[in-house]
Amino acid sequence: MNLFKNVKICVPLLLILFLTGCFALPAEAPALPPPAMRLPALPAIPTEPVARGSVQMTANPQAVYVPVREERLYFEQTGILIQGIYVAVGDEVRAGDVIATLYMPEVTAELDGLLRAQADMQLRLRQVEERRALALSLAETSGIPVDDTQFLESRTNILTDLEILQMDIEYLQALNDTRYLRATMDGVVSNVAAFVVDMRSQARNIIATIADHSYTAFAIRARAAEFMQPGQYFDMTISSGVFLMQVVCPDEAGFIRSTTHGHEAFLIFVDTPPPLREGERGQVHVLFNEAHNVLYISATSLRRVGQHRTFVYVMENGLRTIRDVEIGLEGDHHIEIISGLAEGELVVTR
Repeated sequence: MNLFKNVKICVPLLLILFLTGCFALPAEAPALPPPAMRLPALPAIPTEPVARGSVQMTANPQAVYVPVREERLYFEQTGILIQGIYVAVGDEVRAGDVIATLYMPEVTAELDGLLRAQADMQLRLRQVEERRALALSLAETSGIPVDDTQFLESRTNILTDLEILQMDIEYLQALNDTRYLRATMDGVVSNVAAFVVDMRSQARNIIATIADHSYTAFAIRARAAEFMQPGQYFDMTISSGVFLMQVVCPDEAGFIRSTTHGHEAFLIFVDTPPPLREGERGQVHVLFNEAHNVLYISATSLRRVGQHRTFVYVMENGLRTIRDVEIGLEGDHHIEIISGLAEGELVVTR
C-alpha cells in the first residue's frame, strides 16, 4: 500500500517537472522567406528627334580697342614730387591742357624773383630815358647844350643787365615748364595713373594716355576676320552696351597692319563712341555660314570613324541600330543632315 501511495505522489511530480523543462528549451528562429530575384532596371537611352530648321556656323571673336592715334604722356624727370594729376578716364582734353604738375617750389620762387628784378630794371630804364628826354627838351628850350653821356651809359648798362637777366629767365621758364605735363593733342583720356600722396615722378613712366576718338576702331585678329569685308556692319558688345560697327579698309583708314596675325579686320563706330579705356575689349557676333529649312541633329549625336565615315545610332523598335548619314553644314550646335535620316526619327545622343 505504501508503494502505491508513493507512486501516486511521484507521477504528478514527474509530470510537472517534464512540462516545466519543455518550456525552458530554447525557441527556434522562424524560417526566412526565400530571396526575391530582381533584375536591375536598364538605364534610359537619351534620344532626340531629327528636326527641320536652320543651322548656323558663327563665332564671337574678341575685338581690341585701337585708336587711330594715341599719345602717352610722361615726365622726363625722376624723383620729383608730383603735385597733382588733374584728369580721369573719359575726360575730353585740348592740346595744351595741363594733365599733371610737379612740385618744384625752388624753381618757382627763383623765377618769380627774376621776374620782379626784370620789372624793376625795366622801370629804371624808363626812368633814365624819361630823364634824358626831359634834359634834351630843356636844353632845346633854353638853348643851353646838355651832356647826355651819363644817361646813355646808364641806359646801356641797364640794357646789358636786362639781356643777361632775360637769358636766366628763359632758362628758368623752360625748367618751370617741365613742371607741367600737357596734352599734346585734342582727344579723350583713355588711361591715367592713380595719384597717391608722396607720389614721385619716374622718367618715362606713363602718367596718362590721350586717344584720338575722331576715328576710333577695334581690331579683330582671328580667323573670323577672314569673313569680314569692308562696308559690312556688325554689332559689338562692350562693357557699356551694344554698338553698331562698320568694317573699314585699314590701309585707307591709316591703321598699321599687324605683322604677326594672318587675319585682321578693323571696325569703327557708326555713331559716337563711348568713353574707352586703353586695352578695352569687345565681342563681335560673326555669321560664317547658314543653311535654311534643312534636316538637322544635335552635334552630340554624330559619330565618326576616320575622316570619311559619319553615322548615328537610331532607335528602331526599341533597339539601337547604326545608320550611316551624309552631313552638310556643321554649325555651332547642330549639324545638317543631307541623307540617311528622316524627320522625326529618334537618334541617340551622347
